[in-house]
Amino acid sequence: MKINFLSRIQNKIFLSLMLAAILPIGYFGYNSIKSTRNSLIDDTLRKMYLNVFAMGKDMDNHLKNAKGDLLYLKSSAPLEYLLDAMEFNDIASFTYWRTLLEKEFSNLIEQKNVYLQAGFLSRDGDEIVLVVYDMSRPIILPWKSLHNQRESGYFRMAAELSNGEIASLPLRSYVVKGLNLSNIALMRYITPVYNRNGKWMGMIYIDVMGKHIYNTVKMSIMDRAFKVFLVNNKGFYFFNPEWEVEENLLTPSDTPENIGEVYSKEVVSQILSGKAGVIMDDDKNMFAYMPVFPSEMDKNFYYTIIQMYPKNLISGGAKDFEKLFLITVLSSILLTVLMGIIISKMLTNPLSRLKRGVQLIGKGNLDYRLDIKSGDEVEDVAVEFNNMAEKLKKYSRTLEEKVEEKTKKMEDYEKQLIHSEKMASLGLLAAGVAHEINNPIGIIVNRIECLKMENKNGDIPEKIVKDLDTMMHHAMRVSKITGNLLSFSRESSHEFKSQDINKILEKVLMFVEASITAKGITMEKYLAMRLPFVFGSSGGLEQVFLNIVHNAMDATKSGGKIKIETRYNVQNSEADGYYPTGNGQGNGKCLSINISDTGDGIPHEYIGKIFDPFFTTKEIGKGTGLGLSISYGIIKEHGGEIRVDSEVSKGTTFTVLLPVMAE
Repeated sequence: MKINFLSRIQNKIFLSLMLAAILPIGYFGYNSIKSTRNSLIDDTLRKMYLNVFAMGKDMDNHLKNAKGDLLYLKSSAPLEYLLDAMEFNDIASFTYWRTLLEKEFSNLIEQKNVYLQAGFLSRDGDEIVLVVYDMSRPIILPWKSLHNQRESGYFRMAAELSNGEIASLPLRSYVVKGLNLSNIALMRYITPVYNRNGKWMGMIYIDVMGKHIYNTVKMSIMDRAFKVFLVNNKGFYFFNPEWEVEENLLTPSDTPENIGEVYSKEVVSQILSGKAGVIMDDDKNMFAYMPVFPSEMDKNFYYTIIQMYPKNLISGGAKDFEKLFLITVLSSILLTVLMGIIISKMLTNPLSRLKRGVQLIGKGNLDYRLDIKSGDEVEDVAVEFNNMAEKLKKYSRTLEEKVEEKTKKMEDYEKQLIHSEKMASLGLLAAGVAHEINNPIGIIVNRIECLKMENKNGDIPEKIVKDLDTMMHHAMRVSKITGNLLSFSRESSHEFKSQDINKILEKVLMFVEASITAKGITMEKYLAMRLPFVFGSSGGLEQVFLNIVHNAMDATKSGGKIKIETRYNVQNSEADGYYPTGNGQGNGKCLSINISDTGDGIPHEYIGKIFDPFFTTKEIGKGTGLGLSISYGIIKEHGGEIRVDSEVSKGTTFTVLLPVMAE
């Protein structure tokens, strides 16, 4: 027999798998794009790190130069001779050398153009020389404008330094928008001065402006997408490129002062670690950062240069490859579609007939049979289909009988449930009616007794007395009827005696464990050992716990969890607002039974209503709203309390507090 290559399903599948060779194209193309993107990320991070490293070194060198300039002033001849004049109290020499030292300070500030002021203080704290830069030229302050700085922090700091030591003092905690970093003093460098004899004579200092740092940071930005920030060790901004944009509509009140207001805690903690590095695992941005320490003596204060680049801009180099890859994929898809049409036509005829047969069987036509002679696996399927249809026809008859039997049982259960709910409703109604009737009946009985007591002298006719007796008889009969109604509403078939809560819970859980497991819910039990007994009704407590567990099971979806826990509170619960009484059998201590679920939770507005009779959030026909109301009454009869704590979408916890029996 001649067999066509495509006459067997396996050959057709083989041909389809050949077409599936397009998948490696997608796989390798995706990896190539990913590799290209990763390469771009690595290159960008490398450039960013080299950029912040260069800026950091430039800033570090600038601060080192400031310390060098300070040492230059310290070793200058005018200062050395001025110290000798101060030592020997030579007024003429003091005036001469002070003038030369002022010029020395002034020349340094004018030439460097990076210092806001420089000064010399005597060992008594008196300002001897003070030169201030007014953004255009240095100004030497006259003698009468100088003050004593003995109480200033920087003078006291200098007094504690050894000869040759240089201390740094930060002058600003942060820079707000609108304040130009170029024109403000950032750091003060201080060093003590000694005369030829090694005697401490005072201190000199210079204040470093942010001008050079500002220019370094601003000029190092590769393009506007690369944002460069300068912050201190606390994260406060000293330079923010957003402040440089004229159209920036931010006002000082809504401008962030700290990087912690903009970036995540993880990013901020790495940037402010005092170490250099890069960050690439942030969702939106990449970072490179470099710390700069103004003083080698103090590692607690430092500046950090940060460069940030948005990840969504890393796409330039990968776009051309993505276009080529997209063209390749589209071509492969087109080829696959064309071949798929051809193959589908080969499979359509027998499979369509098989589909038609499945549809007819699904509609209940169990007498339908397939007649397919394709010579391949489809024909084998058709044979098995006919066998299945025959078996279904037999099973259908049996299934209908079983369904009818189960339906009858469910109708009986439904009738029993409706009867139980009606009886519960009748109990509540009876209690209400009895209370309403008892009050006026009591008044009538009292008035009749009063009238009979006033008739000691026989003033009331005998006929009226007989009428009063008749009224009393029927009033007492009505009172007895209302008493019976109240007894019916509180009727219980269980007597109160010592009960083991753990055994009651185990009995309840034994009833519902199979249902809970069938629903795909995990049940956890944490029952404390050696719990004291409670004085109560086992039947009533079983009803309470069964109601709560059933509600938890209804509220919890497959994959959820129900947890049951018992605990013994050895101390009174005044803090929780519950005072155990125990119906005269307690010792002031209580048990707590917690039943928690991971269901949908109860909305806050319903919490205060769930114990009301007939209140329910279940669908019509799935609950009467009496379960929790009855449970509440039973627990109150036991001298206990029932509480609920719920959070929507997280779950609900019911807590039952019961007094324990005296030992």
